Amino acid sequence: MSTVCPICNKKKGKRKCPLHTIICPTCCGNIRDQDTCPEHCPYYLKGQKFSAKKDIEKSRKKTYHKVEYFQKNSDRLEALFSAIQSAFLDVFSRDDYYNDKIILEGIKRAQDFFGEEHRAQQDTAILLNRVGVIETTVKETIYQYKLEKSDLTTKDIDSTLEWLIFVIRNFIIEGTGIDFVEKLKEALHETDEKVQGRIIT
Repeated sequence: MSTVCPICNKKKGKRKCPLHTIICPTCCGNIRDQDTCPEHCPYYLKGQKFSAKKDIEKSRKKTYHKVEYFQKNSDRLEALFSAIQSAFLDVFSRDDYYNDKIILEGIKRAQDFFGEEHRAQQDTAILLNRVGVIETTVKETIYQYKLEKSDLTTKDIDSTLEWLIFVIRNFIIEGTGIDFVEKLKEALHETDEKVQGRIIT
């Protein structure tokens, strides 16, 4: 005997909800909430993953012109891209609890910082959290790089950081179980192959 969804009283209940017994997929999606749904619910987890992927794709469309700029100028910007990754390796060697979300947030903060062309002085406040460490690492690496490459433009920096964000998001979307942080840590342990070229493509 089929069970009618107790929420809408119209559609057939197909999903076993820890809060509402058997409900229909539509109501499941409508009432799904991080404050009420148990974290172990497979439908909640699937919904969270879908939302994250949708947000990433939406963000990609807005910033893809920066990715294209990096790709067109990769011969000139490749060294900066690798320098930032190398700096991350140094951070990971001192703290083993980084993940891709922390890395992305830190990069975005640094990207916002360098996007302010008329900023009067460098922000010297050191944030006592991992996102702050990543932000500071990116800033310091770029400042050091600018001393050697005086022709580096704001657009160069912005597009390189956007390419790095693009690469990390690829790991998140693919969901292979290996993230950007783990991939860089592998490179850290390969001491015999430490070269100045690109670490991750």
